[in-house]
Amino acid sequence: MIDRNDLNLILAVRNHGRIAGAAEHLGVTAAAVTKRLAAIEKKLGIKLFQRTTRRLSTSDEGELCALLAADVLDRFENLESQVMARSSKPMGQIKLVANAGFGRIHLAPQIAAFQAKYPEIHVELHLSNQLPDLLAEGFDAAIWLWGPPSTQWVVSKLASNHRVVVGSPSYVKQHGLPLTPEDLTQHTCLAMAQRNVFDHMWRLQRLDGRGSKQPVDVKIKGTLRSNSGEVVRDWAMAGCGLALRPLWDVIEPLRSGLLVDVLPGYAQLESDVQWVAPFKSNPPRRVALLKQWLKDAFAKSLWNN
Repeated sequence: MIDRNDLNLILAVRNHGRIAGAAEHLGVTAAAVTKRLAAIEKKLGIKLFQRTTRRLSTSDEGELCALLAADVLDRFENLESQVMARSSKPMGQIKLVANAGFGRIHLAPQIAAFQAKYPEIHVELHLSNQLPDLLAEGFDAAIWLWGPPSTQWVVSKLASNHRVVVGSPSYVKQHGLPLTPEDLTQHTCLAMAQRNVFDHMWRLQRLDGRGSKQPVDVKIKGTLRSNSGEVVRDWAMAGCGLALRPLWDVIEPLRSGLLVDVLPGYAQLESDVQWVAPFKSNPPRRVALLKQWLKDAFAKSLWNN
């Protein structure tokens, strides 16, 4: 059975005549539109569009489907406007999933503040280190620390974030500061598992605009490693070695002096906080409100680059 989002996609492709134009209108990638359109045609057992090198034109069945889709969507909008007129308060349930560490430290307090502002919205927060199948498990969105490999999700940035190399003052006093990323090969480093794979290669890039902007890959060595970011951070604070940690995790120890940014001119840049959601051309108002709330809140955070 096709749903409302599918109808919006069919109309967008028909009205724009190009996958790229439909994707821009819907706010998703062209790959996501292509994949979803193929799934719709397979489900219906018909070709809705004839493909040429320049444009997509509707088949007879596609034109009929588009006309019916427009009528159904008009009815949906009329229904929504009448229901919303009866209740101006945002309400309903939101189901979210987030990375465990970030979710506990930074997301959970914002969810509580959001729910206090909108008491008729109920929020269910799951913490996990593996991105689930959002659509199959009924999640409205994921707040995630790396972009998913699949193109079936709509991904947008909530906040910028870097990973920095940190160590304790006691470690720096005993072993000195690395002056370049290559110097890290002479230091004891703490390895962290990323997506179940231990990261023994750190990719760093200059932030100050001087010298080459090309990333530098450094192979690290050390005797301690963990799949827990909190453990790696605590080892670094205890003087066990240097760690590559996201700013959101170490901003407070850096401010208090428990940790030192040992390579202040370098960072790993692939650590933005992402909003990942199933494809929906018109997400519920409550979900849009939460997304904007988080974006505004994280913009004020000291770790947001």
